[in-house]
Amino acid sequence: MYLRTLAIPLTIGGGLFLGFGAAGFYLLWHQCFAAREGEGGTRDLIVGTMYAALIYLALYLVPRAIVAYLIPLVFMPLFGLAIVLASRSIDPSLPMMSDAPKDNPHVHRKAFHLLWRSTACIASLGFCTGTMRALAINEPMIGTYVNVLSMLSLLAVSFALLLLWQVKSLRLDILGMYRIALPVLLAAVVLMAFLSKGYLHWLAATLYGLYCIALLLLMIQTGQMSRDRGINPLLLFGIAGGCVFLAHDLGFIVGNLLESVWVSEGLNYAAVALVLEHLLAISFIGTQFRIREVIASAFNDHIELVKMPAPEREAPSVPEKAGAPNAGCAHPASRAHEAEHARTPGEGGASETRRPQSGAGKTPRDDAQGPRRFGDAPDSNADTTPSEPVDELSDQLERLKARYALSTREIEIIEQVARGKTVTRIAEDLFISENTARTHMKRIYAKLGVHKKMEMLDLLALMGAEG
Repeated sequence: MYLRTLAIPLTIGGGLFLGFGAAGFYLLWHQCFAAREGEGGTRDLIVGTMYAALIYLALYLVPRAIVAYLIPLVFMPLFGLAIVLASRSIDPSLPMMSDAPKDNPHVHRKAFHLLWRSTACIASLGFCTGTMRALAINEPMIGTYVNVLSMLSLLAVSFALLLLWQVKSLRLDILGMYRIALPVLLAAVVLMAFLSKGYLHWLAATLYGLYCIALLLLMIQTGQMSRDRGINPLLLFGIAGGCVFLAHDLGFIVGNLLESVWVSEGLNYAAVALVLEHLLAISFIGTQFRIREVIASAFNDHIELVKMPAPEREAPSVPEKAGAPNAGCAHPASRAHEAEHARTPGEGGASETRRPQSGAGKTPRDDAQGPRRFGDAPDSNADTTPSEPVDELSDQLERLKARYALSTREIEIIEQVARGKTVTRIAEDLFISENTARTHMKRIYAKLGVHKKMEMLDLLALMGAEG
């Protein structure tokens, strides 16, 4: 504005500082969110996204000359102070904070093997978004229009996601959502060759909104993977987010070059649509098609948002009828033992029916030896007919997960412990470090209100008794 002779160098320098500064803010905030206990970090990330969209929209109500000074002199120092204060709450003893790729290379290989497909999908969307924005925002008013519509869509999706999460547990699959959205994206890009330039503005706004939403999902996924696998969030999101941002910026550059080359003859939007169609198709084929469906399901890592637990209430006791066989609530394994004893022949070769002495689902074996623990040898006298498969451990894990709002990773840890595996073996099987496995155990103990492994297994056994 004041130094017109230095406009080009200042613009380039400002763009570089803005890019590196934005990347630094993304990484530092992501580290703060990922280091939070439980699902608190994910919730704060979604709420922070909503506030960011609101602040962005509010800046359009302020004159542009004031905004030019307001951002560097007010907002940037406040954001920096907020990051410093939030970083003080990070526990330096967390495994992710001391993570080093050379210490656990297999953990990092597995994590990036799970992450690259979703990163490639979002990167292809970012390239298309950058290209369309470059073609659509050559006029300042159009750029404002595109940015406002995209922020409104991000605000709406963040609010809806947070609202649904309050009601039920969510399981989000980036690859699955990309598979559903791809046909719509392909059709929208094809229409660009046949409709007016006004449609181009709507398409650019829609793509930018989807791109911002995809970035939010990528941050949630990498944050959850950092907590579950003990990987430094700066490394995980730094590589994945860097690829996505690079693809977006590359698309923006390509869009500007296309417009400058064809400005004299008129831009051939059909050729642009063809290029974007091929890019989306290639990314779909590369990330979705595999040799076998089993490999596809094994390499697909989901985002999981566990429903926030309600205040604890004592479960109502169910009265049991003395002398009633099974009472309608005995576990299948107990019914199998009772059926075996009921078939015991009496005197003279005649079979007589024996009822349990007291309590539903309580067998003579339970009276003599107590409840079974996981890892005990199976009872050879139990009736294991193929018509009634019994998976006692899975049932109890599901009940434990529902009652104490445990994540899928925590349930996997409990299952491994229940099967008698050591911390070292658990770390190898789940592709995590031993410190991460111990950290998961501490969080599990805190959620269950227990202090040692046997107490956790006793609580797990009670889940079967309640079934």
